[in-house]
Amino acid sequence: MSTALPVLFALLAVTVGACAISARGPWVRAAAFSVSLGVSAALWQLSLGLPRPVLLAAPTGTVVSYHLDEPRAIYLWVTPPRGTVPASLKLPWSERQAAQLQEAAEQAKKRGQPLQVGAIPGRTGLTSQARGEVRFYARQPPPLPPKTIPNS
Repeated sequence: MSTALPVLFALLAVTVGACAISARGPWVRAAAFSVSLGVSAALWQLSLGLPRPVLLAAPTGTVVSYHLDEPRAIYLWVTPPRGTVPASLKLPWSERQAAQLQEAAEQAKKRGQPLQVGAIPGRTGLTSQARGEVRFYARQPPPLPPKTIPNS
């Protein structure tokens, strides 16, 4: 999740640079310059540390913290499944999701388990992810070890 963005920006920069250097027409160079400005603006926005909107992929992982900004958005700090650094995310406001988030947080606290976030099964379309449709749940406790009967 966090390592894909620098690689994507590096590949895009190399591609745009190659187009700008090898271009013969002024329109191609102008287009390459415009793309590089757009990419620079996107990189600047991501480097500010502001919450990223969930547009391309539903967040998955452990919810470290959350904040409900009632009319505007749901802000999350999510640690990815194989990561250690949390990412700041912004979901669009939804009464239903805010209620589900609070219920899941209470269940997680009662169980002593971490709060998880994941995609809703069966909803993988871009429109559902753009609306920030995810589910919150308390991680199931690990199973108890099998009982052993002492030899008599």
